[in-house]
Amino acid sequence: LEELTGSLGQLERVVSPLAFAFGHKEVYRQILVELYDRYVPALVAQTRSHDRKVHDGALAELKRLGSHGLKPLLEALADDRDEGQRRIAVGVLGYLGNKGAAAPLVHLARQESPRKLSPRLRAFRGPELEWDLRIAALVAAGRLADPRTIPDLLELTEHPEVAMREAATFALGMTRDRRAIRPLSLSLADKRNSVQALACLGLAHIGESRATRRVIQIVGDRERDDSVRAACAYALGIIGDRQAEAGALRIRIHPAGRIGQCLPALHRNPRREPGSHRSPHACGLPRGAARQPGGHPAL
Repeated sequence: LEELTGSLGQLERVVSPLAFAFGHKEVYRQILVELYDRYVPALVAQTRSHDRKVHDGALAELKRLGSHGLKPLLEALADDRDEGQRRIAVGVLGYLGNKGAAAPLVHLARQESPRKLSPRLRAFRGPELEWDLRIAALVAAGRLADPRTIPDLLELTEHPEVAMREAATFALGMTRDRRAIRPLSLSLADKRNSVQALACLGLAHIGESRATRRVIQIVGDRERDDSVRAACAYALGIIGDRQAEAGALRIRIHPAGRIGQCLPALHRNPRREPGSHRSPHACGLPRGAARQPGGHPAL
């Protein structure tokens, strides 16, 4: 009923104190976490509103939830007896902006299951962590953009599973930290095109000119897959410094092609002109390269 009437925020203010006052009773925490599951996606949708008042109000509310809602959500994240609560926490924490949740999310993503366990030992060990939940946790950590997670992310960029490498590469780029430049540059040599494309988008997110030369080389490399070259062309447009502009102008690519559609972004650098940001889709990137692991927009 509160969801239909748009008053979930008022209900949250009633339930939240109960969850803290009766911390020994998990039912209050569970109710609060389930409320977040309905309330946070609605707020995230409002942040995309063109109405500045609605947009700013939603951001302020998400920040408020991230401030005092972290404890019950982290408890839910650690609750290995209730996968539903864990999934809600993973789905919500990345949008609340509290970097304190980044490390627990990465820790969850790193929990490897033993490859060989007898049925008897498996029964003692408890339920195994679902693979998709681990990937989603890493994507959520990426949204929080906490540079302190970089050491753990570096390990995951070499994971044998491509989905984990994709998520780790995405999360590295989101940190916007200079320490991520080298590992992202190394990921440009990954055997999977999706990881290479995410590495280029990550370099664009950091916007460091040190990576520009390598990005220019890839845009001009006709042996590379078009999705990777398009991602790197898009990265040049985001970096937007003179080296990037000069490098792009030296690359002769047919303007009607997928790569050429990315290069005009150089003349509308979103770091200088608000509202001029071009989405990866607008410059012809395939949806797989332009989205986060898990299906969420990458930039």
